Amino acid sequence: MRRFAPIFVFIFSILLNAQVIGYVDGIKLTKQMLRPKETVDELVNEVLMYLYGIEKGYLDSLSDKIWTKERNLLVYYTYNRLVVDNASANEGEIFSVYRHFDKSVSVYAVDCKSFKDALKAYREIMSGAKWADILNRYSSNVRLRKKGGFYGEVKWSYTPDRITRMAFKMDEGEVSLPFRFKGAWYIIKVTKIKDNEIGDFQQEKTRIKNLILRQKKAKNNSKYWNYMKYLLNIKFNEDNMKKIMKVMPRGRHMGAYVFPDSLWDIVLATSTLGKFTVKELQRRTGLVDKPLNLSRINDMKRYIEWELVLDGFTILARNKGYNRVPSVYSRMMRDRIGLVRGYIKTVEIKSQKIPEDSLIDFYYEHIEDYTEPERRRVYVIVNSDKEKLSNVRRRILRGADFSEMAKKYSIHLTRNKGGELGWITKNRFPEFAKVAFKLKNGQVSDVFSPDGKSWAIVYVNGIQEARPMPLGKIKRRVEREYEEYLLEKRLKEISEEMKKKVKIKILKEDV
Repeated sequence: MRRFAPIFVFIFSILLNAQVIGYVDGIKLTKQMLRPKETVDELVNEVLMYLYGIEKGYLDSLSDKIWTKERNLLVYYTYNRLVVDNASANEGEIFSVYRHFDKSVSVYAVDCKSFKDALKAYREIMSGAKWADILNRYSSNVRLRKKGGFYGEVKWSYTPDRITRMAFKMDEGEVSLPFRFKGAWYIIKVTKIKDNEIGDFQQEKTRIKNLILRQKKAKNNSKYWNYMKYLLNIKFNEDNMKKIMKVMPRGRHMGAYVFPDSLWDIVLATSTLGKFTVKELQRRTGLVDKPLNLSRINDMKRYIEWELVLDGFTILARNKGYNRVPSVYSRMMRDRIGLVRGYIKTVEIKSQKIPEDSLIDFYYEHIEDYTEPERRRVYVIVNSDKEKLSNVRRRILRGADFSEMAKKYSIHLTRNKGGELGWITKNRFPEFAKVAFKLKNGQVSDVFSPDGKSWAIVYVNGIQEARPMPLGKIKRRVEREYEEYLLEKRLKEISEEMKKKVKIKILKEDV
């Protein structure tokens, strides 16, 4: 862990910049916790609700969800500190990539287990042997063999691998001598060198910079991930994994993998953090919101490794005090408050059956919210010439068809549909609605300017009066909104109850 010290220097001045606006029973309120347009009083009420959840023991039921959210947040913040913030690209690095950016090279490769085999393969290639035959005799790379030895069209990058570096030094048709790469001996052949059209340095600078940053982030990510694995010293017990796989469902599985209690204490892996048991596997898979497939040994190893490495970074983040960084602390508190709010709604509101009479009363008390607004069927003609449009209007008033006139004279995008805007409310196409909603059915408006640049007339050909939506059709919506109403009412009661029990100190009302 000490080797992380230079990277994880914690800047306490950040904490000093956190604007503390008050305390509720020891819980710090910061400016960052305030949502847009939220008042300090409203934030206090949210925290009082959270304290009520603690008092009632609701956080015990939410512990796994809180753990998941906070771990994800701390890992994300740590990732940014380690990986993103430490990735940069200077002018020299960008230019070094730009020098080779106009070229790509098609490469065929063959891998051999030993240098002796590679020399044999090289001699056979130079004697005219077919590449496919050499592959079949010497290569153990299934992917290469399936593709006939085609390694790919390689391009230069900030961190080119050895094959790319070799290929960019070779001529078209040239075959390399054997060289060591990723634990094998490779021979490559350049079959085509392609010149790509690119802009000048300034035009390509941003694109190359982003490419370098992606590669540096990937390198940093791999570096710190592998170092955390080294610190954790993870040891897998494959025999125990095979035992539990006998009772696991095959293929992709949604939700927790459920095991008999008798298997809970079986150890699947050990690390410096302790034992990873079947019980822990069951708990963690129940927190994942997407299907998992752990029916193979390697899949389970990857999953357990992932979980343990994330745990390691979470512990590291807390040790470095990242959970006290204002933005992180505020988000953690907001997440906890949101979870408690949802839990109160579940156990104190939704668990109670809503009386039908109460629902009907709520519906009629809020009937305006369940009323479809007035709609009008509107047609429009737009023209840049006011005088011409005035003449068109006169022709319509004398009996000409509005739609035909729209097709001939309108410059609006509705001209091909005869100027039809369709059934609109006051809030849709407001530049036309403000005039259309003053007309009677069948009436044509005076000439007006909808945008200060062009001229228009509108015609109303149908009016649907505002009307309440039947309760039967929107009952589920009314139930949800009634539950929310009951929740808000209950939260006010909770706030008043808690104010009598806790100490509130506000340092700054106006934020």
